[in-house]
Amino acid sequence: ETVHVPSAPRDAGELFDSAALCGRLSISRQRLHQLRKTEWFPAPTTTAGARPLWSSRDIDDFEATWVRKSGRKPRQRATRP
Repeated sequence: ETVHVPSAPRDAGELFDSAALCGRLSISRQRLHQLRKTEWFPAPTTTAGARPLWSSRDIDDFEATWVRKSGRKPRQRATRP
């Protein structure tokens, strides 16, 4: 579901809340939380109360460069001296 926020920047396009963004990217809320911690995931454009909102343009740019890697990282074996 896209959200219309009157105070959002005019050039933001559609705005997505967390639930809509998870649906668009086909990821879980936990994965969104992980992505938000990275330096290359776009910051929210604005907020509606406490809810962060992302612009469709920022998400389009992110999707164009995002390389999905499925599965967990391999575990590092402990080396014994």
